[in-house]
Amino acid sequence: MPKVIFKLTLMLFTVVLLCMGTVYAGSKKITPSDVTSVNFYLGNEKSEYPIVRTADFDASYKINKDIELYLADMRAAFDSSDDVTSSFSYKLHYEDSQTLSLTFNEYRYHDHAAHGSYYIHGAVYDKTTGEQVPLEHYLVFTPQQLQESIDNNTAKIYGGDGTTSLSADEISKITYIPADYYLLKRPDGMYIGLLYPPYELAPWAAGIIHIVLPMPKG
Repeated sequence: MPKVIFKLTLMLFTVVLLCMGTVYAGSKKITPSDVTSVNFYLGNEKSEYPIVRTADFDASYKINKDIELYLADMRAAFDSSDDVTSSFSYKLHYEDSQTLSLTFNEYRYHDHAAHGSYYIHGAVYDKTTGEQVPLEHYLVFTPQQLQESIDNNTAKIYGGDGTTSLSADEISKITYIPADYYLLKRPDGMYIGLLYPPYELAPWAAGIIHIVLPMPKG
């Protein structure tokens, strides 16, 4: 699918769903938001992205326009070469009346490469404004403080899809705090998951590194 057609199709589909949401909201009480999965193909690879519909049309539009930027980056990489295979997916981690937490995952493989590359982004949206919420809204941490949380086992480390436990000695020392993160609710409270791409803290085989720690009180 040509790049321009792909973009126009995405924008039109977004507008249609948002308009449907406006009519729906006027006739029936809706949940805080609806997230609709949309499938598409790049070559033979199936991909998936979300269309977000909140109770506020303007906020919904901003969120979906922001999601389009992640898709555009993936599409640009795919169009840059004839030998690139790429796929896109997402995960809804947490939602309440104010906040929506998503991660976007992209896989790219160049023909004859030893292995593919994984890219991950975390986006936490304010559903009343449509803006992304920076990590500093919830957590102000230095690399040293995060390292101390890892060393004293307050922060847990996971690889791959975020479920494979890793020990502190399986990753490198923390040198920076990433901008990409997600929110996670567990029976004992709220958590923040910090995202590090492959190679940043561990070998490629460990995959994406998730460092999960309790959300500060207050």
